[in-house]
Amino acid sequence: MKVKDYFNKAANKYDAHCQLQLTTGEKLLRLIPSAKKIIDLGCGTGIVTQKLQYKQLYALDISEKLLAQAKLKLGNENITYLEQSFDAFSGLELDLAFANMSLQWSEDLEVTLNNIKANLQPKGILAFSIPLLGTFANLNISAMSFLSFTQVKRFLHGWRIIYADCQEISCLFSSLIEALRSIKSVGANHCNNRTGKIISRDKSPCLLKYNIGYFIVES
Repeated sequence: MKVKDYFNKAANKYDAHCQLQLTTGEKLLRLIPSAKKIIDLGCGTGIVTQKLQYKQLYALDISEKLLAQAKLKLGNENITYLEQSFDAFSGLELDLAFANMSLQWSEDLEVTLNNIKANLQPKGILAFSIPLLGTFANLNISAMSFLSFTQVKRFLHGWRIIYADCQEISCLFSSLIEALRSIKSVGANHCNNRTGKIISRDKSPCLLKYNIGYFIVES
């Protein structure tokens, strides 16, 4: 519920601060095959979802306010909106599951992956990007318990891995405070295992460093 609350609070600011999600989403879109029946897991405001090509789309998010923004962009033609968690949807028989920078919010990634597989057609595709260990490594904070590239691959046992790679992305901000504000503005400031606080009046430019994994797998 705390995660949902943070994303609801960020709904009106999300599009102005989601450059990272746009960057990773664009790369993921270039990697996926064409598909007729798609789900976007953690669709947010639909800013990346609107670039998917489909005949039938399920747009899923835990935040009703983000889904309201998505409806304004996407409309209702051939789209079903699901205000659910990653583990709650069922019986969809999908060709493609798309998850851009969202599966890190899964309460149990193995359970989530099993549920996705159960909703895919034979040889259906899961395409996802996810922040990995090394993200925010330059900050004195453990914002989340990020998995390593190898750990994610271990969770994918039973899938056929078509593509797996990682990419370092740095985003420059005018100060540390602005960098942290950018995280909060996309709802990603909920921390289950925070190990330190950042208190700083430093106004020098600040880089946020991300280590992003990209995975295309077949059921």
